[in-house]
Amino acid sequence: GVPSGPIASGTHRRVVVAHGRNLTTGAVTAPDAVPIGATEVAMNLTITDTAGAGFLTAIAGGTTQPATSLINWSGPGVTIANGAPIPLAADRSIEIFAGGGGQAAVVIDIVGFFLPEATPPVGAVFTPLNPTRAYDSRLDTARPLDARMVAASTSRIIDVGAAIPAIPATTTAIAYNLTAVDTGSAGYLAITPGDRAAFSASTLNWSTARDVVANGTVVGLDAAHHVEVFARGSATHVIIDVVGFYSPVSSTPDGALFHPLHPARAYDSRWSDNRLAPTAGERLINVADSRTGDSGALIIPGVVPATAIAVEFNLTITDTRGGAGFASVRPAWVSGAPATSTANWPGPGFTRANASLVVCNRQRLITARAGGDATTHIVLDTLGYYAPRATI
Repeated sequence: GVPSGPIASGTHRRVVVAHGRNLTTGAVTAPDAVPIGATEVAMNLTITDTAGAGFLTAIAGGTTQPATSLINWSGPGVTIANGAPIPLAADRSIEIFAGGGGQAAVVIDIVGFFLPEATPPVGAVFTPLNPTRAYDSRLDTARPLDARMVAASTSRIIDVGAAIPAIPATTTAIAYNLTAVDTGSAGYLAITPGDRAAFSASTLNWSTARDVVANGTVVGLDAAHHVEVFARGSATHVIIDVVGFYSPVSSTPDGALFHPLHPARAYDSRWSDNRLAPTAGERLINVADSRTGDSGALIIPGVVPATAIAVEFNLTITDTRGGAGFASVRPAWVSGAPATSTANWPGPGFTRANASLVVCNRQRLITARAGGDATTHIVLDTLGYYAPRATI
């Protein structure tokens, strides 16, 4: 069996994620879905039935708790998800730590896994992209205004390949950010390759009406480069931003491989009480080093090396003020009004996290910018980086 019940603040739980399980009973239905030898998983972590406010973090089983968070909630009754790559212990386990005073029930869905590079090389490698909007149902002019939302209990096919010509024909999966906007009552979205008739796990969840919430993760594409988005519980507008793609190493020999890190605090705007605001323009952030959570003092320089071409990060927005808003994390050379978002919130008083990835330069610089009618503090933790195979 597997551990059950909520995870309370100040406790931790080790979970083996090797096998696929029945959604209702937890019985093993897909043995070794994550194979022996896998070093990391692409995981979607959902918390539900929360009590109080709190946070969770996840790391390889048996590892010391990091001074970072992966998913946050501000009060009782919250259901929300965050997708991120998580290192594995040798027994294919992860460790989940809870803090902040509250507790939450936890659901873990695995959407992919990473293996060490083989000889000869096999599998897929990664190519990062500048964040690019692939779909926004609010702007879907092929549909009448009153039919643009994805209605509850329906699905919609999205042609990612047509929207983003930079994706080559050999692409097998994309890294993306999924945002629900102007939600109805509580509900969720699930996203699958376009040729699947059903889904077995949710991707993005919300607990209230008129929410704006995002989650970044990975999904496979069908042969036509389509994905399918399923809505359950309530209608919502849907936005998909693509941040990179996976393709076979045989067709992309100079593609990048993922290198996990023990989660490291790279930046916290509270160190200097310097809130992110729409009127402030770009915030240049160096993500090379690991720093203390309380003051930003340097702990380990260069945890993200100069060979990195993209950084996997977790962005937390906290103490939001004003109206609805968003934060956009982009490459250092991109400026101007954001065309995509990374983390979203519907009003004041929110603390939320979303993991994604961003292209970086050799100085390991990126930018963050706020949009909407609000300001927020931001916290950025590095989870790993991608480097070209040739530099390993």
